[in-house]
Amino acid sequence: MARERNKDEPPPECSNPSIHDLVDRLRLIRSDNVGPITYHALLARFGSARDAIVALPSLSKRGGRRTPIRPPDVAAIEEELAAAARIGA
Repeated sequence: MARERNKDEPPPECSNPSIHDLVDRLRLIRSDNVGPITYHALLARFGSARDAIVALPSLSKRGGRRTPIRPPDVAAIEEELAAAARIGA
């Protein structure tokens, strides 16, 4: 029986690891309260955008936020990439 894909997980047809990384990096930089400095600090600390995304809820809680920082879901990023591709970007 196939497992159900999490909405935050890139689809299996995105087998190119660089696509997974791009999606994760875009999700991280588009997260609330994550600007360029925080983005680079998170990548340096966790080694990958995926690991930084996983850590966001606990980091935001330790930082005093009542609600955890949630990155955009994968579908939103895929739509953005598709729109960019349609206009040749």
